[in-house]
Order: sequence, then C-alpha cells, then structure tokens
Amino acid sequence: MRTWYVFTILFFILASCGDDSPRTNPDPWVTDSIPPAAISDLNAAPGTDPGSVLLTWTAVGDDDLLGHAQTYVLKYSTSPINSLNFYSATTYSQSWSAAYSGQPESETVTGLLAGTTYYFAIKTLDEVPNTALISNVPSATTTAGLHAVGWIGGGMSGWVQYDGASVSQSLYGFDTPRGVWVTSSGTIYVADHYNHRICKWNSSGTSVQWIGGGQDGWQTGPAPASGTDYQSFYRPWDVCVDSSGNIYVSDYSNYRVCKWDSAGNALGWLGGGQDGWQTGPAPLNGTDYQSFNSIQGLFVDSSGNIYVADSGSHCIRKWSSVATALGWIGCGYDGWQTGEPGTSSIGLKGFFQPGDVWVDLSGNIYVISKTDNRICKWSTLGVAQGWIGHGYDGWQTGPADLTSGYDLKSFDYPVALCVDSLSNIYVADKNNNRVCKWNSSGIAVGWFGAAQNGWQTGSAPTSYGSDFQSFNSPAGLYSFGNTIYIADRNNHRISKWQE
Repeated sequence: MRTWYVFTILFFILASCGDDSPRTNPDPWVTDSIPPAAISDLNAAPGTDPGSVLLTWTAVGDDDLLGHAQTYVLKYSTSPINSLNFYSATTYSQSWSAAYSGQPESETVTGLLAGTTYYFAIKTLDEVPNTALISNVPSATTTAGLHAVGWIGGGMSGWVQYDGASVSQSLYGFDTPRGVWVTSSGTIYVADHYNHRICKWNSSGTSVQWIGGGQDGWQTGPAPASGTDYQSFYRPWDVCVDSSGNIYVSDYSNYRVCKWDSAGNALGWLGGGQDGWQTGPAPLNGTDYQSFNSIQGLFVDSSGNIYVADSGSHCIRKWSSVATALGWIGCGYDGWQTGEPGTSSIGLKGFFQPGDVWVDLSGNIYVISKTDNRICKWSTLGVAQGWIGHGYDGWQTGPADLTSGYDLKSFDYPVALCVDSLSNIYVADKNNNRVCKWNSSGIAVGWFGAAQNGWQTGSAPTSYGSDFQSFNSPAGLYSFGNTIYIADRNNHRISKWQE
C-alpha cells in the first residue's frame, strides 16, 4: 500500500511537469468542469441620467443553475455584439459579485453618450474560472440631455474619454489653453497659451495645424518659441474668427491684437499708441486709449469692430475694422470715452480687472469682471445696464462687492463667457471648476462639471477633477448649436459637451 501510494503522487507530479498545454483550471486537484449557465433574460432600459442605461437580469449558478457564480464580464458597444466579437467590445468596469442563482440583479451603466443606442452582453464566470456562453444581447438608447462627449489634446488624435491630459508641445497637445472659438463648419481654434501658437483642429479632432513661430502659413511641427515680431506670439490669451475667416488674437505679453488671414498669413497688429495695422516688433504696454495695459479676452462683431478686455486698465476697448481706436467703457462712466482710463470700480458703470467680452446679436456687450465676481451688461452705446452674480437672480444695478460664492447664483473668479443666439450666458467659473448658464433675464439656470452629466443646481464642486466630466480651472468657452467647448486650462485639453 505504501509503495502504490507514493507512486500515485509521483505520477501526478510528473504528469503536471510534463504538460505545458493551457488549462481552464490551474489547480489539478479541482475537477469542476461545469460552467455557469448563460444569462437569458438580460434587459436594458434608459437610465435616469443622461448617458446611462439600467441593466437587469436573473443570476445563474456556479454549475449551470446550481450554486453561486463568481463574477461577470460585462461588455457594451454601439454595434451588435455576438460570440465572435464579444471580447472586442468595451468592458464596463464593475466591482460587484454575482448573486445566488435565481436572485434578481441590476446595474446602472454610466459614462455613455446621451441619446445613443448601445448593445449589452454578459458572460458569467465561476471560481475556476469556467466561463458561460454569451447572454442574450439587448439594446437601449440613453436619455438625451447635457453630457460630456470627450476631449482633445494630450498628444492624442480624436475625441477621447480618458482621465486628464498632460502638458504637450506636440502637434496634438496643449500647454495651458485659454481661448477657444468654433466656426460654423465645426473647425476649432485654440489659443495655446504657453506653446505660443494658435491651433486649428478639425471637428473630429484628427487634423491639426498652427500659426505663429515667426513664419507665415499653417504649420504641423511641434510648438514654436515665443517671439515679438508680427508673425509670432508671446502667450496668446484669446482667439476670435470673423465671417471671412480672418483670425484675431489677443497677444497677452506683447500688448497687442494680431490679425491673420484664413491661409495663416500675418496681416499686422494694432495697439502701441497708434491707429492702423502695424507690422513692426511688438509694442510696450500703455494706458492711453490706443494702447493696451493687460490684454485678455476679445470679440469681433458682425461689422468687424474689435472689442478687447484690458484687465490692467479696467476697461473694454473698441477698435474699428481698419484698426482705428474708437474708445473705451468702464471706470465709472457711461458712453465711449477717449481719454486715459481711470481705476477699477465695483459700481454699476465700472469693472475690476475685466477678463473677457462678448457682443450679442442685438449689440449688447457682456463683460466678465473677474475680481468682483460678476457678469456685466452694457448697451451698444456704452451705457451700463446691470450685472448678475453675488447670490441674486435678475440684473442688478447697485454696487457689487469683492466676495465670492459657490452657490448656484454666485461666482468665484469667473474668467470667460460666451452668449448664444437666444442670449443665454455661459460662464467659465474658474475657482469653482464649473461652467454656469444664465438666461437672458439674468436668472441662473444651472451648471455642469464635477464628474457627472446634466445641469446641476446645488453648490459648486469642492475640488477640481481630471476625469472627462470634470474641470481644472476652466479658462475659455464657446457655445455652438447644442454643443459647448471648454478650454480646460490646467487639464491641458479642450472639452466638448452636448445637449
């Protein structure tokens, strides 16, 4: 008996050592070869939130319908799934364990595109792991609504949904993007601040070119160095494109507005205490009505007039299409002024470090007043109309203050805005890491960000995020149709959201 028993042990050891074929069961002492049954009643329905689907099914067993299985492999795709392409579909990361056979189960799949049809399939595994056959394959269309589509940047081509991008000087990268503009054809222009260039992306995010670097024409290499000549930029802050395709750039550290044509040829710059388009080296900063002190956001209206937020001079400057200085508003005055601007003001007719400007279809002028945390509205004649923020609904006409807030109706250092065709106002609320929406009557509608789809009405997120539904110091934005583009500054990317 003793000899036979020893021989049996040696037989299994030798057999194991001599067999290098793949095993479903890595443990030679376990003889469970019965897989779980295939799930046959998987059901998919639209979830409560945009971009979500609710799945329900009945748990199967460890051995067919007996016992308790170990886990699931859940797959989804916008195309039908079958046994041949199952492992090519996207895996939904899940942390739950399978229930006992016959028990109902459910899971809400999130992070999907809203208003999109998805197909779902599950395979069940036991502890060996033996794998079940593929489940039935239901489909569902996610609820439409505001949702994050993805982002471009980080050295990658196309819209992606990974966690945050990193700084990149490559063709497909950004270093602290600030301004963004989108044309009617879907072309995206970006002021790539520390890469000293203006980038042009196609609507699919797969083709990129840039201008700057001391040369004419659209370039495709890595980012250039800064420069002071008329074909270069030094930390560009914002970008705007007119109906003819001309590109206007607020060249922050060069104290000027630059103009380029659609072919990427530099046409000249304005500022420096003189009228007309200039082609010499960049000027010094100035406070007279033909100069800039700290140039930030800009806007070009349908007549070609150029509006510039001069943060250092606490005013909005206006220039004609032929680069003639027309005056400024702010500093406690109504109407366009041509003297030297005064000081900051938190009153109805003033600004405290204006950061951005927009003109709606009626000629109303909207201004971000950063340090006193409000959005101001002025008429086309330069007459102050009111402001929003500081916990109020509706346009206010009294003085503001320097307090910030994180509730629905307040801001904490807003830095950029845009206005859509219905006069809804979108605001990049930088220190609250969110984008806010107000209607034309000055009523707060909601905000988005903070790792979730849909309009939110509670308090701002308590911190920044790098996931594709969050922001880290948003610095610029543009609304086009049902799509909003955001320059997510410290995540070094342009994010895209849709309703």
